[in-house]
Amino acid sequence: MSECVLCGRTFSPKLSLARLVSLTKIKRSLICPQCFAGFEKITYANACWGCGRKQSGRTLCKDCRRWQQKGYELLENKACYVYDEPHMKKYFACYKFTGDYQLGTVFQTDMRQQLEWYLKRKWLLVVIPVDEETYQKRGFNQVCGLLPQVKLNSYLRHRQKMGRKKQSHKNRQERLQVPQPFSYVGPMDLKQQNILLLDDIYTTGSTLYHASALLHEHNSGKIKSVTLAR
Repeated sequence: MSECVLCGRTFSPKLSLARLVSLTKIKRSLICPQCFAGFEKITYANACWGCGRKQSGRTLCKDCRRWQQKGYELLENKACYVYDEPHMKKYFACYKFTGDYQLGTVFQTDMRQQLEWYLKRKWLLVVIPVDEETYQKRGFNQVCGLLPQVKLNSYLRHRQKMGRKKQSHKNRQERLQVPQPFSYVGPMDLKQQNILLLDDIYTTGSTLYHASALLHEHNSGKIKSVTLAR
């Protein structure tokens, strides 16, 4: 018997042959089938091509049109699941805010599948950082926990190390008005290397676009992004 970390319900994982040979399925037993069915998947055909927001069709959403108007090259973010639903919000509350590192295993396969196209083409993977205070309390970067066997580059640092107001505590307007939060610690010349930015959640896009702007300043090539949720 297992106990679901989201709802506390006890359940018996099915021990089929596929389950016995599939590490992914064993990891997903941290969450009961009822809760896992509550996660809302995003498909390519029904997502904004600029940010990955779930919608009807591939048209550009209002938020992405605003980024274009500001002169940004869209990141064409790909996301696996919808963030704004109870099961995913509870997942992140357990994973990030109570620091349950094991929950990172639940979506490792989903995230890895999103990277395959970029890995085959030798894109450089750059992770969005957490600030020093958060890292000391939690003990891990949540994005790294989703991709433990993938080489991720830490070319960005938070300028404000302690006392920073977290993104989750800001409203939409506050997030959009945040000045550049990062400093750059990677190679001074990226030599037109194509870069894939990795984060856990895409909300307004401001974090990813700040990161993108800094990388472009150091002669990057194309920049796209992948997140677990949108």
